[in-house]
Amino acid sequence: PDPLPAARAFPWAPALVALAVIALAGWLVARRTAAPDAPAQPSATTAQLEASARTLRTVAVLPFDNLSADPADAFIALAVSESMLDRLAALRGLTVIARDSAFRAGRETRMARETGALLGASWLVEGSVQRAGERLRVAARLVDARADAQVWSERYERPLADLPALQDEIGARLVDALATRLAGLERGGQGRGY
Repeated sequence: PDPLPAARAFPWAPALVALAVIALAGWLVARRTAAPDAPAQPSATTAQLEASARTLRTVAVLPFDNLSADPADAFIALAVSESMLDRLAALRGLTVIARDSAFRAGRETRMARETGALLGASWLVEGSVQRAGERLRVAARLVDARADAQVWSERYERPLADLPALQDEIGARLVDALATRLAGLERGGQGRGY
C-alpha cells in the first residue's frame, strides 16, 4: 500500500498550508509594527454622560424683548440682556453661550427645547423691558430648556435712572435661582434624566 495516498490525491495541500502559515505570520508581524496602542476611547455611555454634565451647566442669555412704544428703547433691553450675560459669565463652572450665537438663536421663533438643543444649553434666560416715561418695567425669566418649562420669573419696576442698580439686582437674583436649581439637580436629579 502507498504510504502517502492523500498527498498524491491532493498534491497542492502542502502548498496551501504553507501559504496560510505565511499569511498568518505576515499579519502578526504587521499588527506588531502598527502604530502603538491608542488610548482606549471612552465608551459611548461615558461620552454621553460627560456631554450631558457639560450641557447641564450651560446657559444662554437670549435678547430681552423691547415692549416699549418707542423702538429706540431697544438699547435698554440690550443693556439688560448684556448685563445678565456678563453676570453669568463671571461664574466659575458655568458655561455661557457666546452673545452673538445666543442672540441670533433668540431672535428666531421656536420652542425653548429647540433653542436649547440648537445652542447646547440646558438653561435659557429671557425677558422683556418696557419703558413708560421715566419708569421702567423689566421681567426676567429662567427657563429649563430640556423640560420646556419656566422655573423662575420676577418682575421689577423702577425709575429709569435706577437701571444700573436694577441690573445688579436682577443679575444677583438670577444667579441665586440658577444656582439653586443646579444644586438640586446635582444632589438628586441626575437619575431623572438630567
